[in-house]
Amino acid sequence: MAVFKVHQIHVHQTQEVQDLLIGAVEGGSNYWAQFSTKGGDFYDFDKEGYALNVHDKEGGKDYTLDLKAISKGLRVFAKKSPLLYQDFLNNNMDGETSDCFLQCCVFGEIVYG
Repeated sequence: MAVFKVHQIHVHQTQEVQDLLIGAVEGGSNYWAQFSTKGGDFYDFDKEGYALNVHDKEGGKDYTLDLKAISKGLRVFAKKSPLLYQDFLNNNMDGETSDCFLQCCVFGEIVYG
């Protein structure tokens, strides 16, 4: 039996990723995370010197989310959670979508939920 793999490249606009972060910061991830920023507002990740500080209330560790972590997180999100990533592509996001995206950015996997 033949097996076929298809890899697609998706280009995401800043606003689309900001929408995911808004969903995570404003509710989707509040059950496990606390947030603070350096170099801008919560959603200014494309500005020089920006960092979103994420405190994992469950694990007690602090993480820094910058542009590099967000870019890597999107790739992990697409691979580890394809159904939720498809919701993101279809602009059908909710708190779970945003939360799983943030976890992929912070942990490289989905830890909670």
